[in-house]
Amino acid sequence: MSSSLAAAASAGNLDVKNVRVPCADYSEFKEAIKILRDVDDRIVYRLNTSIPTASFAKDVNTQAKCKALHDNIMEMFDVRGSAIRNCIAATTTEIAHLQETRTQMPDSQRYKFQMRQLQTKLRMMTSELTVEDIVHERTMKAFRERCKSTTFS
Repeated sequence: MSSSLAAAASAGNLDVKNVRVPCADYSEFKEAIKILRDVDDRIVYRLNTSIPTASFAKDVNTQAKCKALHDNIMEMFDVRGSAIRNCIAATTTEIAHLQETRTQMPDSQRYKFQMRQLQTKLRMMTSELTVEDIVHERTMKAFRERCKSTTFS
């Protein structure tokens, strides 16, 4: 899954509306989120190549370029946020299901191991929401510095 996502991202033809982030395996989840954060990780480069300096701004529609980049940033932020929340919900459901089956295996070491594993995965996924907020703020700060005069509705 992640390799096809990485290939699409590197080719520049990533259809974010159809991206499926795997929730079952945390390492695959993390890799998919990392790939989806590529827009934010390369924001300074994209700003430098998309938005010209003031001396060249007269030749380019800066407003349109800023709007397109803003739309792309917001779309990716929404996709990643939804993916993280969906995986958190799926993991929470797994935990609830495992708790329901606990009566069938009250002192099982397997149950304890699975529960610990799921709870750890849930904590790590939840922490990704905090990371996502930090990444988004950093991206928007860089964006606002370059597209100061641009307003969006």
